[in-house]
Amino acid sequence: MEARMTRVVGCRTLIVLTSALLLGFRCLAQETGITAAQATDIARDWVGDAQAELTRPVRAFPEHDRVARALEAWSINLRTSDGRHHGLQVDALTGTVLSWCRYRPERVDSANEPRPVITLEESREVAEKFAADKHPAFATGRWVCALGSRSKGQMSYLWGWDEVVDASSGALGPPELCVEVSDQAPEVIAFSRPPQAPITVSTRPSIGRAEMLAIARRLAILDPARFPINRLTLRVQVDDYGAQRLVWECLQVLSVDLEAGVEMYGVVHDAHTGEPLYPIAPFGGSKHRVRTVPFPRRASVKIAPGGRAMATQLAPPVVNATGLWLRAEHLRAVEGVRVDVSGETVSVRLGDRVVSGTDLGARYRDYGWWVPLRQAARVLGWRVEWLNAKKEAAIYTR
Repeated sequence: MEARMTRVVGCRTLIVLTSALLLGFRCLAQETGITAAQATDIARDWVGDAQAELTRPVRAFPEHDRVARALEAWSINLRTSDGRHHGLQVDALTGTVLSWCRYRPERVDSANEPRPVITLEESREVAEKFAADKHPAFATGRWVCALGSRSKGQMSYLWGWDEVVDASSGALGPPELCVEVSDQAPEVIAFSRPPQAPITVSTRPSIGRAEMLAIARRLAILDPARFPINRLTLRVQVDDYGAQRLVWECLQVLSVDLEAGVEMYGVVHDAHTGEPLYPIAPFGGSKHRVRTVPFPRRASVKIAPGGRAMATQLAPPVVNATGLWLRAEHLRAVEGVRVDVSGETVSVRLGDRVVSGTDLGARYRDYGWWVPLRQAARVLGWRVEWLNAKKEAAIYTR
């Protein structure tokens, strides 16, 4: 396995702008509060040019965006009168600009980058002022520097912050608020917000820090006697379909470098059971001797044909005596399905039909709403095949 050198992920605005392509599905045509024309006006207002030209047509429907309030956003690309190109994601429900970046006219080889004109400290002041202006919660809430923040991009400095969503437990919100500042002038060139959906799961863990550390040592990827677990972070994490889970991120951070980023190994655990969910960063070969982490063998759910995954590592399906249970949010993987979730209720909309959580057989446990797959499929008119050898459920929606 290989410890990846990581940076502040959220500052990579281009990743946000292409998330729909990476997920491989077009977002459903849900009811939205913001039209494409309104989103374009909002984007023009953001860049300060009412006459900015669209450089590509806006799609007929908003795209999937895990940061958006209802997981849908309009992708807007503009050229302003000064010739600069901008990419923005506008929340299709609220009209909030979720991310923005000003594209560089051309790539510069790292060996030929000009020397920075502004200092790291000057860039911090610019970033904090911009964050407070564009994301008011930054000025009024409690935020901490994200791991890997204060890193160096190409001709830029990257800054990121996590919001403390529970002062008592110290739980952080989903990552992360990011600002990228040019190192050639005191100006911001990219910005992205953390996920906008309200937190619906408990932010108080059943397993405390000391107990979690003991569990993490037993399941650490590197020998904890040589490489101690030196960063335990309690966080509400969110997957691509909006499912939330309170987790402990248990990291063995080997180095934090302004230029190279963060070298680390880690395992994410459920904050209520201590169950290991997935590794952070270590894939491929490694210069360090790694240990085998006994991750539980889990069932999978895929949409047929094509085999697109319908669940995630953060909230994998649960198999028990009553059958296979799926997080309700993961029904959003099927085109045309809308799932409305709160701490009290869940419902599914498919076309003109609205199906209640009761009809789906939904139950709330631990950290969210779960539905029995066969009952949900039957009610929604789908077919399920169980492949026992692979522990895989195949969903046929047509």
